[in-house]
Amino acid sequence: MELDRVRHDRRVHEAVVGRIIEADRERVWAALTEPEALAAWFWPWRPTITFSPTPGAAYAFEAEHPVAGSLAVDGRVMAVEPPARLAMTWHWTDEPMPPTEVEVRLADVDGATEVVVRHRRIGSESTAADFERAWTDLLERLAAHVEVSGAPGTR
Repeated sequence: MELDRVRHDRRVHEAVVGRIIEADRERVWAALTEPEALAAWFWPWRPTITFSPTPGAAYAFEAEHPVAGSLAVDGRVMAVEPPARLAMTWHWTDEPMPPTEVEVRLADVDGATEVVVRHRRIGSESTAADFERAWTDLLERLAAHVEVSGAPGTR
């Protein structure tokens, strides 16, 4: 039984990405949890966002990427600890793969916010690498969004 668990663990991968964002935690938290703010940066290509930062709440993000085409993900919010932690399941809407898990942690760092995204329970190393690139891009857009004066969830 213990050997089976260890074998299973070797097949499960994760992607971990971090970034320091020049904004306070409350502004970053608002950009991560308010639907209007999410629509402005997460997938900003004609997005449809259904999101509530409430444990157990279902969510859905959809957009039409100019190159990749239709993007759609859904899941459930698993944990909310404002303004420090958000955890949710992640499921590509039109794919038969089981859901994965995403945890976003925020911490104060010298007047800025450290954001760490840990995407767990990924089925392959190559998919984990894809998620790492995607989350790196998303954190770039998040930083640009909250660091611009006047954007929702900013100064």
